[in-house]
Amino acid sequence: MNSRCIAFRLLNLYKQELPVCKNKSQFLSRYLTTNSQTQLNTPTHRFAIKRYVLLLGVPLSSALFYRLSTKDETRRKHRIAVGSIGRVTRAVLVGIQSFLDQQMSILFKREGSDEYIAALHECRRRNAKRFANLCIDAGGVYVKIGQAFINLPEVVPLEYYEELQILEEHALRREKGEIDTLFKRYFRDPPEAVFENFNRNPIAAASLAEVYEAQTKSGEKVAVKVQYSDLRERYETDIATAWMLDELHDDLTLELDFLHEARNAERSRESVRHLDYVYVPKVHWNLTKKRIVTYEFVEGITIDHVDELKKQNLSLKD
Repeated sequence: MNSRCIAFRLLNLYKQELPVCKNKSQFLSRYLTTNSQTQLNTPTHRFAIKRYVLLLGVPLSSALFYRLSTKDETRRKHRIAVGSIGRVTRAVLVGIQSFLDQQMSILFKREGSDEYIAALHECRRRNAKRFANLCIDAGGVYVKIGQAFINLPEVVPLEYYEELQILEEHALRREKGEIDTLFKRYFRDPPEAVFENFNRNPIAAASLAEVYEAQTKSGEKVAVKVQYSDLRERYETDIATAWMLDELHDDLTLELDFLHEARNAERSRESVRHLDYVYVPKVHWNLTKKRIVTYEFVEGITIDHVDELKKQNLSLKD
């Protein structure tokens, strides 16, 4: 068989395998489509498709199953537990960063020299701000730790004492509907149904709770202290994951129990009843639960507002 015959046969075979096309664009379209379908039908590409389906399908189906099979309260507790690990991890990182910062700040400086002391004060200021930001972001128990340092001015460095003052009036952010959820848990009704009037704008806030002004069904003006809804769960998980919180365990357990607080208020009220210059608001026990406490509303001035005390002609010495 000569070369001309071989070429003719190859040309016929080529024409049989290629799709019949009227123009170049139609040829390319059909050729690429046929080629891609052929590639997808190969065992290698079929395995790749199955692998991608598994990689995407398993986590998505697991998330959907978790969403459908667990209650909102259970998911909330799981979210809090995971968040606790993140809070402790950040606390450790802040501690390491503060330690390294101090070591580098005083490196090659003679201890006791003016340069050494100035660098140490600047470093303490930076570390105090880091610690204050950590407490604010972590909230709850960590704010209580920061406030505990404020109560030890003779032990805590001045920079920490000054920077942590921001925690005195710090409050957590409430989620939408959080107050209603807490009231329905204890009273089976929203606050507007429990009280004649309830002002949802807090008049005071702290690390554990917010205080709201309200009026009872009998017309008496009261102050309602409402704990943050997830604070107890966050406290329990934070205590379990942070060894440094063990020292505060007993005090915080009692502080989170508003019934214990109310009983102490009643004892104090009885103890100072004979003093005409001391007054303790009475507790409305029918409107008090473990995480909600209602007191008689009494106007007053905090001890740190010196100018207001002077305007009322009150003796600062007394």
